[in-house]
Amino acid sequence: MLEFYIITRAQGILYYSSSTIMPKLFITNTYLFDDENNTNFAFLNPLDRELFQANQVKIINRYDEHVFDKAFYSLIPSGSVGMTQQQRHIHCLKKGHCYHVLPHTPNPPPMSITSIFDQEFKYQERVGGLDDVFQTIFGDVLLSRFYPRSFFDLTDLKKPRGFILYGQPGTGKTLIAKTIADILNVQPKIVSGPELFNWLLGESEAKVRALFKGAHSDQKKYGSQSPLHLIIFDEIDAICKRRSTESSTRNSVHDSITAQILTEIDGMKYLNNILVIGTTNVLEVIDPAIYRPGRLDTLIEVGVPNAADRSAIFNIYTKTLLKNCLLSDDVNVERLIHQTDGMTGAHIEKLVRRAVHSAMKRDMETHRTLHISDEDAEKLQIKNIDFIVALTQLQTEAKEHTGF
Repeated sequence: MLEFYIITRAQGILYYSSSTIMPKLFITNTYLFDDENNTNFAFLNPLDRELFQANQVKIINRYDEHVFDKAFYSLIPSGSVGMTQQQRHIHCLKKGHCYHVLPHTPNPPPMSITSIFDQEFKYQERVGGLDDVFQTIFGDVLLSRFYPRSFFDLTDLKKPRGFILYGQPGTGKTLIAKTIADILNVQPKIVSGPELFNWLLGESEAKVRALFKGAHSDQKKYGSQSPLHLIIFDEIDAICKRRSTESSTRNSVHDSITAQILTEIDGMKYLNNILVIGTTNVLEVIDPAIYRPGRLDTLIEVGVPNAADRSAIFNIYTKTLLKNCLLSDDVNVERLIHQTDGMTGAHIEKLVRRAVHSAMKRDMETHRTLHISDEDAEKLQIKNIDFIVALTQLQTEAKEHTGF
């Protein structure tokens, strides 16, 4: 008997727990209604009593849950769900594979702040994992950008000025910053160190002031209705280095840029229409004055993804392959998740890309030509051997460059 199900969503993956074991049923083929273009049904055997009382059932795959009207048909083997080929293709369900099948209840599970944002903006389709990171960003920084402005007029509180994302290369810091820009529907100003450096006296400081000029102008013109301005300092450690009192290491240009940025950030206390995001691989080399209270005082570590995070990242990069029937049945994503322990999201993206390239190379070698027809290309399958080739390449590169 089924009872006490807890359903949560994290990093785009569905998790389930209960006091009893959930049923897993095999997907089998049926031709019932195959010509009626009806995809909202699932046939079960009447002996599967756990699902007998439900009017609808939901089938869980790696990426989502799919709700179907339920019908019983005695010729469907017990422990199976009958579906047409069209249904399986639309819902990314494979014949002969085993999936959790549950009674569908209309009551939605409790929603976290990350779930609410994902429901609105679908950010988890672009950024895999990192639920803790987005929990902090949404809860500590972005809430004030979505809550009614009139409320903040009542509190006399200023909105957060910004935050710094830090962590090793390839963990998705810049992608997170750009995703925040998309969520806020703002065209960001993305700045790197070389763009600001100018050895002419006063030129670097003038470039910094120009970054903030639009926000000042709009604040004066529109007041509380001013549009939001977003500045992203990519690799902010190259711009705002820790200032030194030793003449041998002191760099006057770096120091002047840092001082001007601090001046602008402090001036933001009069502005509610600007947000600053910094990204860095080495937090310790940034001038601590940048992240003192009242400045960019929210420090968010973007770490190496754990197994659940890697699963979400694989979902992003393999979902389209699966949907278009390009991913072979012999590919075991769960095994790949285990084998990529210690890798970043950038590594996983490269792994999938190289596996696809391996399959393309193999196909050309099989056909002995560079000229592959569209028809043949659509039949290409990315197989387990392609992922083995790609993973071996990454591991070899890692040993040479100590990437992970």
